[in-house]
Amino acid sequence: MLAASARLAVAQPAPAPNTTPAPGSPTLTPAPPTPGATDAGKPSPQQKLDDWDAKTSDFDKLRTPDSPAFVILGVSPTEIQRPTTPKGVATTMGGFASGADVTIPKNYALEVAPYWLFAHPDLDVRHYRQDRWQRLYRTFSVSLGTAQATRTTMDAMGMAVSHTDSDLGIGARTILWQDGSEDECTKQANAYGEQLASAVLLSEAEKEAIEKAHPFGKPGYDEAIQQTQQAKADQAVKSFAKTPTCVAAAASAKGLSVEAAGALDVHFADSKVTRGNTSLIAHAVWLSASYDFDNLAIAGMVRYGSRDTTTGRQRVLDGGVRGIYKAKTFALSSEGLVRYRMDAPDDRSTYKVDVSVEYEVRGDTWISMALGKNFSFAPGDVGSLFSLANLKFGLGKPKIGRN
Repeated sequence: MLAASARLAVAQPAPAPNTTPAPGSPTLTPAPPTPGATDAGKPSPQQKLDDWDAKTSDFDKLRTPDSPAFVILGVSPTEIQRPTTPKGVATTMGGFASGADVTIPKNYALEVAPYWLFAHPDLDVRHYRQDRWQRLYRTFSVSLGTAQATRTTMDAMGMAVSHTDSDLGIGARTILWQDGSEDECTKQANAYGEQLASAVLLSEAEKEAIEKAHPFGKPGYDEAIQQTQQAKADQAVKSFAKTPTCVAAAASAKGLSVEAAGALDVHFADSKVTRGNTSLIAHAVWLSASYDFDNLAIAGMVRYGSRDTTTGRQRVLDGGVRGIYKAKTFALSSEGLVRYRMDAPDDRSTYKVDVSVEYEVRGDTWISMALGKNFSFAPGDVGSLFSLANLKFGLGKPKIGRN
């Protein structure tokens, strides 16, 4: 479903590694001239947008990110640490300490949900759904990530000096509200559990037979009861339909979901953790709402982002809507995103629209097609409707279809 569910494990597989520079990495090489640049050498809207997009790998996706820290850094780590105990968190954070000093570890990636660092044996799915306001802290997660970049300066003698800077991304996300009925798979899982519980109940005849062999209160009575119930449970499992596999996703629900996320990018010049070398170069906040039906999902999002780059500070305000229709053999997705560039001298507004279709040809073979218009980077450029055109075959599950 489009709405992000309340998950015990909040992380998702990371996308393919991004080869763009880490945020905040300065350069002494001037960019080539671009359309719309002024005679005074000021960066054009195209230059500013190019600079922004090069440092935010997943920022343009119309969704609240699962790992805001990685999005603000513009990186896609291939290995993420996800500790499930307080001791595990302390161990993973050890990379920030070097003797008595604080350091920035290389290629660090962490995701943790504080609530689930401790056991909650009395919390079942039914209460999880009913306690809607508790969803705020039960789904709260924190992500941390680091990235490094090199830059070159000239010393007083005209010699090139290489520097390695570090960035620390700090992000958080949560589900503010989630309401609605259970999805069909969860209903089946609950029904299965009720059937199983009913099947292991002992009949009066079975109780009498056990008491004759093992009188109540005598050794062996409790063990005989447990063995009989286990045998009945084993037989029930064989006779019932296959156990639904969606129990792990029982926190998801049809209906309304509201999510929020935020992230900071803290830059450390020369990778030194000192006041003079530390600066906040980027921050972003996301707020999204979605509504899920059986085969249809609709979502809206607003987002604000600010970043200090080599061409100056860039601030953008985005808003968009997305819809997904999911059927058995095909899926249709459409979205529109409007961007307002708060620091652009003119042509501040630009937009992006696209439509994606996926169709099952046979088995695990799907054909996918995307058509749309990307953001207009140059002033006055209306963009082409086919700037996002794509046609491909794929194996495996569809990206926008059912799981």
